[in-house]
Amino acid sequence: MRRFKIVNAEPLPKEELVRWRRYLPFGFKLSAPSSWEKEELKELLADADFLMVSRREIDREIIQAGRKLRLIQCLRSYVQNIDVKAAEAAGVPVATLRLIHWPAVAEHTILLVLALAKHLLHAHALVTSGYNPKSLKPQQLAYNWVELKGITCLSGKTLGIVGLGRIGREVAKRAHTFEMKIFYHQRHRLTEKEEGALGVTYANLDELLLKSDFVSLHVPHTFQTERIIGERELGLMKPTAFFINTSRGNVVDEVALYKALKEKRIAGAGLDVFSEEPLPSSSPLLTLDNVVLTPHVASGFDSIEASMDYYYPKYFENIIRVARGKQPSREAEP
Repeated sequence: MRRFKIVNAEPLPKEELVRWRRYLPFGFKLSAPSSWEKEELKELLADADFLMVSRREIDREIIQAGRKLRLIQCLRSYVQNIDVKAAEAAGVPVATLRLIHWPAVAEHTILLVLALAKHLLHAHALVTSGYNPKSLKPQQLAYNWVELKGITCLSGKTLGIVGLGRIGREVAKRAHTFEMKIFYHQRHRLTEKEEGALGVTYANLDELLLKSDFVSLHVPHTFQTERIIGERELGLMKPTAFFINTSRGNVVDEVALYKALKEKRIAGAGLDVFSEEPLPSSSPLLTLDNVVLTPHVASGFDSIEASMDYYYPKYFENIIRVARGKQPSREAEP
């Protein structure tokens, strides 16, 4: 059986190379140059099937040295250091990596949505405080022993996603599991085909805020997005709606958000990010009973080892696909 040869463009310490090889699929061998000398990399590529690269510059000369290359796998979510035109001319596809924090932040977003919809913190407090209703009606036994107000389900509810980028799309994917309707808003509308594939409907920001039961922010903090959600925007939301922010604290007017929550003009909020971090003990958000607050942990893993268990297998996913005659999955276009 033929073994496929993978070359990593950057030199790797011996212990790191050993660690990578633990995750190497059967039938593949992995090598890396011992230095940053271009000639050494070109020699390794002479009979290589696949090239993996993180930050090293991959120019036309290096690409042409890999006469048998079937894929260049970039170990980042975007391509800045690869001559994509030269790769295209050589017939070598370039694929990028789906970063660990995309699904992690999406999971945390859904966690906050569920915690708000189910009043998780209130329910937990009732149990730990020893709440024991003295009398239960028969129908209460079936659905809500403690008559906790405001509990709802996600099925049939509308999620408004502001910023349908990589993380926003991961959120949409997971929200579909809960049979939610999804509106999205961003500066550049997707094509009709893309919207259909993602199962999302475009809306301008005001319409999204008016119609959504949950509004979730997934935008970067830029000059244009500074306090994109303020008093006027919060005033458009339903009084039964929940607001979620796992992006950046400064895209929201925190004072306006506090007032809207305190005055019950919206039902609640789930926040993983704040305008000042860590959240000061003097923050009025800490006095509210309709918020779920987490300390900027949405994209986190508990250790480097845990993140590597996620990453290393993903390094080889596209390589395996191409070796089997399939097209690579381009998580982010070059």
